[in-house]
Amino acid sequence: MILGTDKLLELIKRQNLIEGLDDKEINIEGCGIDLRIGEIYEIKKGKGFIYKNTRKTPEYKLVAKFRKGKSKKIKLNPGKFYIAKTIEKINTPKNLFGVFIPRGTFFANGILVLGFRVDPGYKGSFRFHLINLAGNNFEIEMGARIANMIFFRVDGKTNLYKGQWQGGRAFIRKEEKQTKQN
Repeated sequence: MILGTDKLLELIKRQNLIEGLDDKEINIEGCGIDLRIGEIYEIKKGKGFIYKNTRKTPEYKLVAKFRKGKSKKIKLNPGKFYIAKTIEKINTPKNLFGVFIPRGTFFANGILVLGFRVDPGYKGSFRFHLINLAGNNFEIEMGARIANMIFFRVDGKTNLYKGQWQGGRAFIRKEEKQTKQN
C-alpha cells in the first residue's frame, strides 16, 4: 500500500523519514515527496568494473553543488553521463520501501533519469544518474526538483540495508570488496 500525504508528514515529523525538506516540499502534492538536486558529478577518467567479489567506479569530479540562497545552473551536455545526489537525506525504517518517479520535464527534454529503490534501513542522500539523450544542451538549476519519492509499507519481515552505498555515497574511489549478504 502506498502511503498517503498524512502518513508521510507524520513520519517526517515523528521519525525523521526525510531530512532537509523546505516549505515547498512539505506542502505535498499527490502521494509522494519531491526531492531536489544537491550535487552533480561527471566522469573524470579511469575505468570501472564489477567482478564477483570486487568492484570500482571511474573517477568523478564535482561540477555543481547547491548553496541555499544562491543560484547555480549547469549544462548537461548531449551524450554525457552524470551522477546527481539529493539535498534531502532519507531515513527508511524497517517497515517502509521507497521508489522514485522522475519529473516529466526531464523526459520531455530527452534526459533519462535513472535511480534505485530505497530499501528498509537505508540512510543518506539519494543518488540519480542523468544521461542527456537529446541532441541539445539541457540546463538545470541546483535545488530544482528531480523526482517524486513514494513509500510503500512492507508486510512481513525484512532485512535492513547494510550495503556499501549506505550514507549516500555516489562512487567508489578505489577497488573494494563487495559486502556479503546474510
